[in-house]
Amino acid sequence: MKFTLDSIQNITLFEKVTGSKVKDCFDEDGKLVFLVEEGGVKKAVLKLPKLKTLFNKELKITGFSSDPVKFINNLLYPTKVKGVKLEDDHMIITCFDTKSKGKVFGREKTNLLRITELLKKYNKIKTVSVE
Repeated sequence: MKFTLDSIQNITLFEKVTGSKVKDCFDEDGKLVFLVEEGGVKKAVLKLPKLKTLFNKELKITGFSSDPVKFINNLLYPTKVKGVKLEDDHMIITCFDTKSKGKVFGREKTNLLRITELLKKYNKIKTVSVE
């Protein structure tokens, strides 16, 4: 995992302000996304207004989990899905309706590609499909 100077500075500032440990930080459509270790999300969310003024950007805080099913639910929040199943190295996301399915996919499948990339990076998941 390689970090740029900007991401290292962002992580350091975030950790100083919140006291939460950051697993990863990346830019997504003009938003700064922080993957925070389990148990640190609550502390980070409480400091969100201060962080927004410090970074002068929109922020998204997501909880990291070593359990891939829980991690997917954290990544998809606030979108509700019917279920998430893990079969070998393949993840299946089952949606309630076409609206939630569209949110999981995102415009031009950007959400699904980001989820797949993060699962490949931190878990041994090779493919993700949506039903």
